[in-house]
Amino acid sequence: MARLSSFTRNAAAIADGTPVTVGVTDQFTIVTKGMTADYADRLWALRRAAAIKYNTGLSATDVPVNENNLPPSMDDACQAQALSEKCLIDVQGLENDDGTPIDRHLQGNDHAS
Repeated sequence: MARLSSFTRNAAAIADGTPVTVGVTDQFTIVTKGMTADYADRLWALRRAAAIKYNTGLSATDVPVNENNLPPSMDDACQAQALSEKCLIDVQGLENDDGTPIDRHLQGNDHAS
């Protein structure tokens, strides 16, 4: 039987990150930290900005949105950006199709909290 303690949060991994291997045959590693308050705050700000942008110029018959009911594609983009900025620390062993390494820092991401 499983023990409750095996499902507790690892505070160090949430704050500092932990490596996760992705793939079966062609593998690479991402180093990611937990969804902290910084992540939640950034996600809310991105969703709010997306809602404002979406609502700008709506006609009288269009239904406005807010940060809690964005179209799924917009919400997905907000989540991906917040995760990239606030949770993703590093990518190791992954390269572009032209052979150049993927460097998350070249993607314009800042993992500083």
